[in-house]
Amino acid sequence: LLGPGGVPDAAVIASGFCAGLAPGMHPGDLVVAEETRDADGTTPCTGTGVLVAALTRALPGRRVHTGPLTGSD
Repeated sequence: LLGPGGVPDAAVIASGFCAGLAPGMHPGDLVVAEETRDADGTTPCTGTGVLVAALTRALPGRRVHTGPLTGSD
């Protein structure tokens, strides 16, 4: 989907159970990653502002946070 001939401006949605480390985060809040981090390094995310604006319009009253997203298995 995001490779050659795919949709270069598509958003990838990951859902699941996670723990927010930022004060003020609550269940049901949304997080839009500005970058992803793992053992191999950091990958910047593009279009963060566009996605935040779209989510804010589509889900009024829902809190949208931005910042780094780190996963672990």
